[in-house]
Amino acid sequence: MQQTLDLTHTPGKSFDHFICESNLAAKHKLQFFLNSPDLNTCVIRGQQGHGKTHLLAASCTMLSERGEQACFLSMKHPHLIDSLIQQSHFASLICIDDAQLAQQSPEHELLLFRLFNLSEQYGSKLLWSINHFQAQPFERKDLNSRFSSMLALDLCPYALSEMQLILKHYIIQSQIVISDEACALLLKEYTRNLSALISKLKEIDAYASSHKKKITQKICRDLIGSDLHQLDASNENIEKP
Repeated sequence: MQQTLDLTHTPGKSFDHFICESNLAAKHKLQFFLNSPDLNTCVIRGQQGHGKTHLLAASCTMLSERGEQACFLSMKHPHLIDSLIQQSHFASLICIDDAQLAQQSPEHELLLFRLFNLSEQYGSKLLWSINHFQAQPFERKDLNSRFSSMLALDLCPYALSEMQLILKHYIIQSQIVISDEACALLLKEYTRNLSALISKLKEIDAYASSHKKKITQKICRDLIGSDLHQLDASNENIEKP
């Protein structure tokens, strides 16, 4: 089992750092859910890059800071969820990221169904994230029935100004040196998907650092559509005698 994650020292993984104005209502409802003894299951719905993983991690931070156990798992690693189910003790909060990955897999849907029932048995709160807004996204009818009973919080897409603010906050936290003009170029010419945008920014920063270059508009424009791992490999082959 993946034990309680210590997220208190992870930059940006707290409710204080969730700064998207469009989804403040969803954040406050989630905090209400975590503090309510009468609510036990909740699902956060939204497309990739809308902040679902951040809110799950922030929920773990909140419970850990008040001395309760929290468990953060992803459907990308179903074997860890299976290991959790085998335990005789459940954390106060169990977060499952990317629940949509269980779709059309009988084994994975069964894992979620069993997890739902066991969390109820142990009195744990269950918090999922999913990329779909369907009322019944799964093949199993019994799982859909339980899913439809969960408190649903829907996240809105980020406005451009919010993406700029979030990206700037990430850059400050990560101590990346990049001009405002280069950031604007990435937003304009690469993607409005925040997760993909940050991943590309990490790649460009690592590439610039390894080549001892500054992150300029030109570098961003040159590398924006490149597979930087392949580019590094090509450069290594060229440099070999």
